[in-house]
Amino acid sequence: MQYEQEKEKLEQKRHEAQETEAKLNLGHEIDSIVKAAEKMAGPSDGRPKAERLSGIRQNRKEEREAIRRQEAFTPKKKTADISSHKRRRKFPLCCR
Repeated sequence: MQYEQEKEKLEQKRHEAQETEAKLNLGHEIDSIVKAAEKMAGPSDGRPKAERLSGIRQNRKEEREAIRRQEAFTPKKKTADISSHKRRRKFPLCCR
């Protein structure tokens, strides 16, 4: 009986050691992810957010205007003789 109690205590200590090791590994993994994310984010230039984003509104306005100019409808002038469209037919369409 005493042997089983000591065996349980040893198992519990092993389990606690495994949990502690898992927590440490998790902490190291989180730290490495944070460092990688900081590297990917690039250096911060220290400017306030308002200053960094100040030109966005103007840039978007210029983009919209450029798109409107590109997609604008421009009537094409016909080089054909316009008088040919004004000729009258000899017979109405129903009598052909």
